[in-house]
Amino acid sequence: TANANVILNAGSLQLSTNRGGDHVWDIYANKADMQGNRVKAGFSYAQKPRLILPAGHYLVDVRVGGELKVVEVDVQAEQLTEQALNY
Repeated sequence: TANANVILNAGSLQLSTNRGGDHVWDIYANKADMQGNRVKAGFSYAQKPRLILPAGHYLVDVRVGGELKVVEVDVQAEQLTEQALNY
């Protein structure tokens, strides 16, 4: 038998930048825990990652060439959310 994790109430998040080079993407839940820490919801090293996430509000950090960009995004259930971070 095989086990599978299924995310209900999920949507897709398509990320991109207008820069080439190495990308480091970190996606955090917008709501902090009781210690003030944000829970990491995902990550990627792809230039244009596409992630499946539970519907909700997220903070997206991307580092390209040592520069950091941060944006807030809302992921809607059963929808594609596209977010470009431009330098």
